[in-house]
Amino acid sequence: MEEQDLIKKLEEVKAPEIELASHKRKLKAYLLSQYSKKEAFIFLKRVFPASLAFIILFALVFNIFTFQKTDLAMAKNIAVKDPRFRSLIEEGGIIKETQLADSKAYMLVSVAKPSEKSKEKVMAGKEESAGEFLIEIDFKKKKVSQIKELPLPNLFLSEQDKEKITLISEESEAIKKAIPGEAAIEEIKPSSFQTKLVKKGNKMEAESVIKATVIYRADGKKWQAMINFDENEVELIEFLGEQEK
Repeated sequence: MEEQDLIKKLEEVKAPEIELASHKRKLKAYLLSQYSKKEAFIFLKRVFPASLAFIILFALVFNIFTFQKTDLAMAKNIAVKDPRFRSLIEEGGIIKETQLADSKAYMLVSVAKPSEKSKEKVMAGKEESAGEFLIEIDFKKKKVSQIKELPLPNLFLSEQDKEKITLISEESEAIKKAIPGEAAIEEIKPSSFQTKLVKKGNKMEAESVIKATVIYRADGKKWQAMINFDENEVELIEFLGEQEK
């Protein structure tokens, strides 16, 4: 949605009674997803006088999210008209995430398994394969402007990554409860990755986050934990049983 269109809609909406504190957080998240911090600040000053900006904008935040949902629905309607997109969905593709930025929508589509049709060409000069795809939808032209197959990330952990993982492991309350304190880290290795959409400049790009598996050993027993060190989270802890002698 263009800035001028958004401003016009905001000016026409009547303000309901609201709880300002929660709306402030929602509005901030929305504006930062569409604009840079500087652009969001300029936007507030431009639309309303400084003394009224927050009160009025907080009251309108639900209408803003209504506009956003409408754009997301429109993006899907445009996408399904594209034969390349339909082919991905027919092959088992799942829309993992959808984001809006600068009059465009971006979809992250994951195709879990190849099928009998995997040799059919669904992209310009390329064969389809299991993987992830970034779909760019242009609202102005009302069409899918790009389908990009994402390369598999290099599953590699640097020494700095391993140090961070070790620190997360040492501070995790979940690990302290599930794994004995005397257990030593036997191995840290990359295990999987997760792709997400990240705003860069005026568009969205796909970024892969590598997850790590940590193996612990103590008194002839083993455990493992999966750690998302980009989010500083321990996602899984398992007991692997007794070691073979």
